[in-house]
Amino acid sequence: MLAGRADWLNEATPYLLGGGASAKVTSAATVWTQGAARHEAGSPNVIGAIAIAAACSALDVHRAAIEAHEDALAEQLRRGLAAIEGVTTYSLFGPGHERVGVATFTIEGLDSSLVSAVLSAEYGIGVRDGKFCAHLLVEALLEEAHGEDSPETAVRASVGLANNAEHVTRLLEGIATLADEGPAFHYERTSEGWVAQDDPRDLTLPRPW
Repeated sequence: MLAGRADWLNEATPYLLGGGASAKVTSAATVWTQGAARHEAGSPNVIGAIAIAAACSALDVHRAAIEAHEDALAEQLRRGLAAIEGVTTYSLFGPGHERVGVATFTIEGLDSSLVSAVLSAEYGIGVRDGKFCAHLLVEALLEEAHGEDSPETAVRASVGLANNAEHVTRLLEGIATLADEGPAFHYERTSEGWVAQDDPRDLTLPRPW
């Protein structure tokens, strides 16, 4: 969904050129329409509009329950990470501050991209590693915690409506095992990142595309 100030949308060059975006076309010039339609040539995404309206309606009706669910998972995740030896968590906010279901952490002695590869290959869990489009902030947080020997990147785990307590428990168990014992598989770093050399998963399954 694209949301923006009406005056910006009205003055901007149309995103897609074609019917629907044009108000009048002559052999000499084209007059573009105003509003959202200016950037949506062709048949509008009616199904998408209805779907996002339905999602917003559901969120509005169940907002309190959704927030309580996510808060409980986030608290479970933060407390669990804090209890694992060798794991450091990072945040701008103190423990009493309201936060969303995102936790950033590192494991002592392990490259963050290796951590994410291990969680994927050995536990079937997807996390993100890197600087999360906030390079200066992540660098400052890492340096504040570790000084000159700070790791270059971190790992980010997110929980939300699609998760439950069992998912968080499995993630924490994987992190604890990794921090204590290291990876179970042998990994090599390639141009595409860390790759498990003895990965038992069948990664050659045919794709529908």
